[in-house]
Amino acid sequence: MNRPDPQQGKPLTGPLNRLGRALRLTWAGMLAERIARAFWPLWSVVIFALALAMLGLHEMAPLELVWGVSVLAVLGALAAAIWGLRRFRLPRRAEAEDRLDRTLPGRPIAALGDRVAVGAGDEASQAVWQAHLARMAQAASGARAVAPDLRVASRDPYALRFVALVTLAMGLLFGSAMRVASVAEMTPPGTGEVLATGPSWEGWIEPPTYTGKPTLYLNDIEPGAFSVPEASRLILRLYGEAGALKVAETVSGRAGERGLEAPQQSFDITQRGSLAIEGPGGAAWEIYVVDDDLPSVTAQGAPERGLNGELRQTFWASDDYGVLAGRAEITLDLDAVDRRHGLAPAPEPRETIVLDLPITIAGDRAKFEETLIDNLSEHPWATLPVKLELFVEDALAQEGSTLVPDAVLPGRRFFDPLAGAIVEMRRDLLWNRENAARVAQILRAISHRPEDVFDKETAYLKLRVALRRLEALLDDLEALEAGLRRAGRLEPRGPDADPG
Repeated sequence: MNRPDPQQGKPLTGPLNRLGRALRLTWAGMLAERIARAFWPLWSVVIFALALAMLGLHEMAPLELVWGVSVLAVLGALAAAIWGLRRFRLPRRAEAEDRLDRTLPGRPIAALGDRVAVGAGDEASQAVWQAHLARMAQAASGARAVAPDLRVASRDPYALRFVALVTLAMGLLFGSAMRVASVAEMTPPGTGEVLATGPSWEGWIEPPTYTGKPTLYLNDIEPGAFSVPEASRLILRLYGEAGALKVAETVSGRAGERGLEAPQQSFDITQRGSLAIEGPGGAAWEIYVVDDDLPSVTAQGAPERGLNGELRQTFWASDDYGVLAGRAEITLDLDAVDRRHGLAPAPEPRETIVLDLPITIAGDRAKFEETLIDNLSEHPWATLPVKLELFVEDALAQEGSTLVPDAVLPGRRFFDPLAGAIVEMRRDLLWNRENAARVAQILRAISHRPEDVFDKETAYLKLRVALRRLEALLDDLEALEAGLRRAGRLEPRGPDADPG
């Protein structure tokens, strides 16, 4: 038996409906594969250009730059289309048959297209051949469409198609499809259409993003008075002959008259004032600026102590458009410290403790309640009076603050007098190194009779090791000080000399 060439696309034998459906789906999958592989650069360029237009970048860029980029985008899309057409080839039926046949055991689709070469007139041979075709038809009827392979990673090693898709997602989230139509309206000044209709203008007022307010189209606002948020940006485009239209404004605080006839203008609205488009079809407005209020923060009582000695400070924060960030600053309140015993010397200088305030994620940042939690129980200022000041900041970097009254930095609570005494000595040593000799003396007195004080021998041994290291350090410091005095590099210490 001779089998015809599958590339000739000979029709399959027998009315196999399920096979025909699987064959059509396989062919459609091959078509999708070839379209994706040939035209991914085209749709990447188109999607990227569309996303930039949705973000409104053309409204903020100079007109010449917008048209230059537009020309490059059109040329890029044209080149991508030509590149795709040269590589695209419509799949043939025989190719779909061959792909589907490769998934079936025994290649039944190809067998159904074979012809009897020997014994065509023999009834026995014909009976065997018909039985063979029936088996092949049964096997072919169970064919399932082959899923297409739409991956083009090997053809796009830099993932440019994903860059285009991410940009489109940003345009859908933060932009507007209505802005795409404004690209066609940005014709260069002096074109035939503008000259025929006369000079015209367009304007937009973009409130700051953090306000959540929409962009205002100035052409739709009737002349008169209206209000905009602080730091809004005004964008104007003048079409027609140079000098036919002029801008007069007092809302930006710009000095001089420079740029008032420029075809493209953009500036921030910083103060209450007037805006006028002077010339044919012009208009005038009085613009009021709604000031951005300072954020505020209020502490809910004094700091509380957690189970492990951590600081817990509850606070309320609010702002008209939302709090952006916050921090807490902690400094030692030296005037409120009981300056006795180990705290009598002047404390060694230490940096201000700065903690980030928790800001709500899912809730409304315009007004919320949160709790600052941080463990500072090992800090030298633990259990001492401190000045705790809370700060919050909005998107304009404006700050609001409050001072927490009667703040004491929490520390761990010790019910064992021995543990409390040792922790107090640690605090005195960190307060000022001049307390080292006093601390060593007190620790030696505490550990003089360990059997009356310590419950565990290991605790006693650890304390003695720490004591020996402290005394060894004191001996080294005294030896160094004596050597410097003998060398004349250190003044002898008198009875009234400063111990520091």
